Amino acid sequence: MQKENIVIKQRRHAERAARRVSASSTHVVTQRPQQRQAWKIPYQVRDDNTNFTSGLHPTYNGNGFTLIELLVVVLIIGILAAVALPQYQVAVLKTRYANLMTNVKAVHDAEEIYYLANGSYTDDPSELDYVVGCNLHPEGRMHYGGYVFCNGFDIDINAGWSSYHPMGFIDFRLAYTHHQDHGINPSIRECFAKTDDSVANKVCKSFGGVEVRTATGVVDAGGNVTVYQLN
Repeated sequence: MQKENIVIKQRRHAERAARRVSASSTHVVTQRPQQRQAWKIPYQVRDDNTNFTSGLHPTYNGNGFTLIELLVVVLIIGILAAVALPQYQVAVLKTRYANLMTNVKAVHDAEEIYYLANGSYTDDPSELDYVVGCNLHPEGRMHYGGYVFCNGFDIDINAGWSSYHPMGFIDFRLAYTHHQDHGINPSIRECFAKTDDSVANKVCKSFGGVEVRTATGVVDAGGNVTVYQLN
């Protein structure tokens, strides 16, 4: 009888141990997914406008910009255009003017070569030796002498008549002259800008021009011009 009681106790003890093991394993299996799910909760928070893709950094999923945002963008673009456009216009015209100065200098040097050979300057464009790109003007224009056409620029070889200086023009807005070395104003360089053209006047000033006088009808189109002497 005593042996039977011992066997029964051992069996009950084994059954309790088995139930504890079973309950423990069941608890682990059921709890781990819950722990994972709880860990993933921050990654799954969503509403109409926010999606936590990383748990920390939301991304906007709206349908477009608001009216205020669009107005701010338009305002910024307008301010940038108002500031940048005049500067761009000056830069473009300044580049063209630099090319004009180079071509007028070529005519100036051709007149100096003629002066060394003949003791005087000439009003006849056909008597000058030009650099590549300068030819007699295709329209044969005459103005106190004659015009030549140099790389897209009209240049009067003797715009000053008795003072002898070539002058080139840009779109009836700007002119550039380089007085001959043996003329009335030896080697003086001048920039002419239409008085009412702010961009043209800025170009003259950008080359170090100092305003010296005003004149009328100099830029081959009439009207008032401001004359700047260049350094």
